Amino acid sequence: MDKAPQNELQFQDRNQNYWQLASIQSASLGLPGIIVGGQIASQIGIGKAITSVIIGNLILWMIGLTIISMAAPERDNAIQITKRYLGKIGGVVATLFLILAFFGWYILQLNSASLVIHDLFHLENSQVRLGAGLGAFIALLSIGGIRLIKHFSVIVFPFLFLYVIYTSIKFIPNLHVSTIWDFSFAGIIGIMASTLAGIVNLPTFFRHSKSNSDSYLALSLMTIFIIIFQFYSIVAQYSDYSSISVSNNFDLILLTSFIVLSLMTVNLVNIYFSSAGWETIFPHRKSGTEYVIVGLLGTMAYTFLQISKPMEFLETMAENFIGSLGIILLLSFIVKIVVHHRPRPFERIVSVGCWLFGGIVGTVTQVETMNDSSYSLIIAICSASIAFLVVIFIEETIWSFKNAVLAKKEDQ
Repeated sequence: MDKAPQNELQFQDRNQNYWQLASIQSASLGLPGIIVGGQIASQIGIGKAITSVIIGNLILWMIGLTIISMAAPERDNAIQITKRYLGKIGGVVATLFLILAFFGWYILQLNSASLVIHDLFHLENSQVRLGAGLGAFIALLSIGGIRLIKHFSVIVFPFLFLYVIYTSIKFIPNLHVSTIWDFSFAGIIGIMASTLAGIVNLPTFFRHSKSNSDSYLALSLMTIFIIIFQFYSIVAQYSDYSSISVSNNFDLILLTSFIVLSLMTVNLVNIYFSSAGWETIFPHRKSGTEYVIVGLLGTMAYTFLQISKPMEFLETMAENFIGSLGIILLLSFIVKIVVHHRPRPFERIVSVGCWLFGGIVGTVTQVETMNDSSYSLIIAICSASIAFLVVIFIEETIWSFKNAVLAKKEDQ
C-alpha cells in the first residue's frame, strides 16, 4: 500500500479518544462563552440563569448528537456535510459565512482576553498591542496542526477545570439565590447563541474520533463541563468583563494564566475550524503554513478592527446564517430518515432556500433590533424551521393527493 505524503501524515489524526475530544472542545469555550452565564444572571436572576444554562446546553447536546451522527459514516467536516445536504453552491456559500464567522470569533476572543488582562494589571494604552502579540503567538503555535491542539488541550484543560472549581468554591458562600427557580426563554436562547455555531462545526473535529462511542461520550462530557464553566461565571457574578477581579497576587496569577491558556486553546480551535472552509475553496493538501497564515490574518483583522460596530454586525449576521444552517441540516437529516416512500428531486434546493430565508430574516431582524444577537438568532432559526416544515407539508400533501387520486382511478 502506498504511503501517505509526510506532511499529510503530520496533520492526520483519527485516533482521538473521548477524553481528548472533550478536552479540546471544553478548553476552547473561551472567555465570552464562559461569562455568558453571569451576564444572563445579571439580567434575569441567578435561579433562572441556572436553569437556562442546563436547558440550553441540553438542547445544544441534542443538536450536536444529530450533527455528529450525520458526519460519522464518511468522517466529513462541517462543510462536507453541508455540501451533501445543500449541494455544491450551498456548501460554497456556507464556507463564506464560516470564514467570516472565524474572523469575528478570533477578534472577539483576543479583544475580551486583552481587555480583562489590561484592566487587571492597570496597563495604559497597550491593549491592542497585547492582543496583537497574543494573536501572533497563537498563529505561530498553530503550525503544529490538530496534533498540537490535542496535546495542548489535554494538558491545559485540567488546570482550567480545577481553577473553575477552586474559584467557585470560594464564591459559593456569597451566593444568594433570591429569584424563583423558573424558566426563561430569553435566557435559554442566550446560552444557545453563545456556542451554537461551534456545535454546528463539531464534525470538523469529531472526524478525528477513534469511534462513534468515543464521539458520543465526548459530546456528553463536553456538555457537562461547559455547564460547570458557565455556572462558575454565575457563582462569581461576572456580569461583564469589567467585573472580573481578584483580591490577591496568587489569585491574579491564576486568573491571568486561566485567561491566557483559555484564549490560546479557543483560537487554536478557531484556526482549525476555518481550515474546513479553506479546504472547500482551495482543495489542497494541508500544511502548518496554512494555519499560521489564517491566524495572522485574524490577528491583523483584530489590530485594525477590534470590536467595531461593522465587525459586530458581520459576526452576528454570520452566526444567524450558521445557526439557521444547523437547524436545516438537522431537519434535513430527520426527513431523510423518515421519508422513504416518495422521491424528493428538489431536496437540496428546498434546503438551501429555507436556510437562506432564515438567515436573511434573522439579519433583517438584527438591523431592526439594533444588533440584538440572541433575538435575531432565534428569529433566523424559527424562520428557517417554519419555512422548511411548510415546504415539507406541501410536498407531502401534494404527493399524497396525487397518489390517492391515481389509486382511485385505477380501482375504477
